Amino acid sequence: MDKKSSQQEKMKSCNADAKTKALTGDARKSFMKDCLSSHPAADAPAAGAVPAPMTH
Repeated sequence: MDKKSSQQEKMKSCNADAKTKALTGDARKSFMKDCLSSHPAADAPAAGAVPAPMTH
């Protein structure tokens, strides 16, 4: 059960960051993928740990 809730926290945090950055489409998908794979579960609320999305 712990694993599932930490995954949910990651999703919440990454979604909030993507929304803050006003990302859509492929940029959002790419950001979410990177965010979810690199976000340590214990660090979910720390927005500073999220890598910036790549620009085109």
